[in-house]
Amino acid sequence: VKEQSWKQLQTESRSCGFELTYHSRNEIDAARALLDDLIDLDKGGLKRPLDESERRFIENERTLCALDFRNYWATRYARIINWAKQSSYFTPNVAQNVMLDIWAEGERKGHANWTQNLKARRLGISTIAELKIAHHFQFDQNSNSVVASSDPAKTIEMAGVIKFCLDMQPWWLKPRVTRIQKLVPVVRDWHGKALAFTVVDEASAEEAGRMVQELGRVEKNIGLFTNLLNRL
Repeated sequence: VKEQSWKQLQTESRSCGFELTYHSRNEIDAARALLDDLIDLDKGGLKRPLDESERRFIENERTLCALDFRNYWATRYARIINWAKQSSYFTPNVAQNVMLDIWAEGERKGHANWTQNLKARRLGISTIAELKIAHHFQFDQNSNSVVASSDPAKTIEMAGVIKFCLDMQPWWLKPRVTRIQKLVPVVRDWHGKALAFTVVDEASAEEAGRMVQELGRVEKNIGLFTNLLNRL
């Protein structure tokens, strides 16, 4: 996996015209402070055009974040509400690292990451899955995502993890919100890409919950899952 990632990084470096650089969290925080200071809050734009080093830094971050979920975006840019109810950077625990290993092995083999995680309560598996969805939604074109629970309140809570993470992204990574439904942005546009992200209202969440419960009782029922995607 590391060899494949290295080859992809080399390819992307040639495409960018410079060698991609992994920055530390402190370096990113310092750069973010400088770039945030360029925002003209009154006019909603930049106080001045970006210089070459600033443009290169942003391109570097966009490219590496898109390429490397586990070792870059998730640990440098993803933020969550921790056990102390405070905003913090994401740091994977043992169970989350096991899940990341499973996903990595599936990707190496060219398999779809289709998993059913049984009895994984309070281990952070939902959190890592929601961050992966947020990353997929943020960086992959034509992304459609569904987050649903048999409990309508949990549906909204899980979607809130994604919303919070996206809201905490720096302006050069944050998609542009064009419409708000309930408390969650449903249409975003970033870097010339149109993406859709829908979170259902409470009534629809209840219907989704019933379908999720039924999905859990039916083995290999692809048709029911497709129906769920179409309904939400």
